[in-house]
Amino acid sequence: KLPMPKIGPKMLMAATVTLALLAVVTAGLLTRKQSTKQFVPQLTTAATTAGISDSFTGGTINSATWTIVGTGVSQVGGELVVASVNSGLRTVATITGDFVADVDTSQGALLFTNAGSTYAQVTRNGTSIISNIGGTSNTYTAPSASVVIPIRIMKVGSNIQTFYQTSGTWNLLGSASTTYTGIGNLELMSTTATANFDNFNAQVNLVGATTPTPGTT
Repeated sequence: KLPMPKIGPKMLMAATVTLALLAVVTAGLLTRKQSTKQFVPQLTTAATTAGISDSFTGGTINSATWTIVGTGVSQVGGELVVASVNSGLRTVATITGDFVADVDTSQGALLFTNAGSTYAQVTRNGTSIISNIGGTSNTYTAPSASVVIPIRIMKVGSNIQTFYQTSGTWNLLGSASTTYTGIGNLELMSTTATANFDNFNAQVNLVGATTPTPGTT
């Protein structure tokens, strides 16, 4: 038989207090774990202050919205038609910060540019829809060259993304982070053949206007 150790009142009290403290700490950790919400990234929109839109109806280009670049630019049958390569329209408004812009086209390019430099471009050329952001290229092949497809450029903070739309849903085509955060203009241009555009819409921040804090992707 082994001798049983003698347990005094002080030792028993110390053990009881220690077990009680462990129980409280354990319960607190479990409660904190259950109540802590896991962070889930949320897709946010560009923080913008002004709208620019044009359905290209009527016989003349809206000079308050657009500057004509090159030749062969006209409005025909409710569309913008550009008959010369490297010609088109550039927004009169100078844009800064976040923006989102889209246009319908079966042939042509939507660009974000400044002083001759192109920072983002999405081009519809036949069945190909090509995104180019800072030298990074991505391509989507459309089922038909004649079907009009909306294309989009969105800038949120230092991130620029391009999209194309199918069945009412915007699909991400290209995405890149750029160090360029300066001003620029939106352009609708013909790149390889006669281009056509319709239903241009943009939400932007204009130089001189109050610019909200850039959104996050």
